[in-house]
Amino acid sequence: MCNAVAAQYGNERLFAIPVNDPESSYQYPERVRLELEQEDLSSYERAAEFLNFNGNDLVCLQHEYGIYGGASGSHILTLLRKLKMPLVTTLHTVLRDPDTSQRAVLEEIARLSDASW
Repeated sequence: MCNAVAAQYGNERLFAIPVNDPESSYQYPERVRLELEQEDLSSYERAAEFLNFNGNDLVCLQHEYGIYGGASGSHILTLLRKLKMPLVTTLHTVLRDPDTSQRAVLEEIARLSDASW
């Protein structure tokens, strides 16, 4: 996805923020300027500050259950609630029967994605 956006609009302000599994380390390309630690809530707060400071035009969230830390991936909400730019979300899995926690997280992501800017 990053490559497609970069081909259309350029690389100048395009970057990715991946999520690291606990006790793992990855070799990321130059496009990665910050990493989220899956279970470290403060890393989500730092990422929001970083995004806001850089004045990005928008954030594109790739949502999949099990990627983000917290109950049903709720840590990502800490980042999203602090954003000062539009949010576009791609849902890679939509559960037929989400539990209460999964439903609450997804509804909050949808609400934040739908906020008027």
